[in-house]
Amino acid sequence: MKILEPRIVFSSGMIAAGKSTTCRGLVREIANAFYLDRDDMIFPLLHVAPTVSKELPPFEEYVKNDNVFPDNARMVDTPFGEMIQIYPANHYHRRHSRDQVYLIQARLASRGLDLGKVPVLDCFLMRQIDDGSLGRFIEQPLFRGYLKYLIHFVVSPEACFERIKARKGDKEAEERSRGMFEIESFKKTLSEKHERIPRGLKDLKYLLMDTTDKSTEKCVSECLSYISGPSPYM
Repeated sequence: MKILEPRIVFSSGMIAAGKSTTCRGLVREIANAFYLDRDDMIFPLLHVAPTVSKELPPFEEYVKNDNVFPDNARMVDTPFGEMIQIYPANHYHRRHSRDQVYLIQARLASRGLDLGKVPVLDCFLMRQIDDGSLGRFIEQPLFRGYLKYLIHFVVSPEACFERIKARKGDKEAEERSRGMFEIESFKKTLSEKHERIPRGLKDLKYLLMDTTDKSTEKCVSECLSYISGPSPYM
């Protein structure tokens, strides 16, 4: 295993392009690396204590204009008692977790860098690329002075569709891939929301990783070589 000087790795790209698989493989090859997945943070953030008091109305009342109840919420047991777990298919998610998870990622990554680690962040989606959020995230003061690398993942539409179909049965994976299990809806969503090379990438420096015909081992090897070299952001 390699040990690298502190640096931060960002990932972005199409759905089912192998971002998570490659990032996890990359972390296994670097002794002082650690993995930060936005999905690991989104789902815990979408838990709400069912507290009712004079100051706090019932949660159902708070979200009465959203589509949280009844199909996107359930009661679950947690170490803190029963809580309402919400699936991110509504505007509650947009307000309370969609962007906040990236702020959490940034703080955890910064702490890791200070401790001599290599945080690998999974992942940024097309919206964050095209609205400039990814560029601003990379350049924020928390990461000043550290080596920075961006890897953008792409895959052919045919391979993408096969990978998405393989996610059926995994609740969290299905949430991320909702509306894409039928070929026509897949094509429509892919063309509208998962552009291969988003316009926002033109001002960013990155490694383009096409995983269509590459093994995981090959993808990891190429990414490791890239982040072991000079940073394009220094």
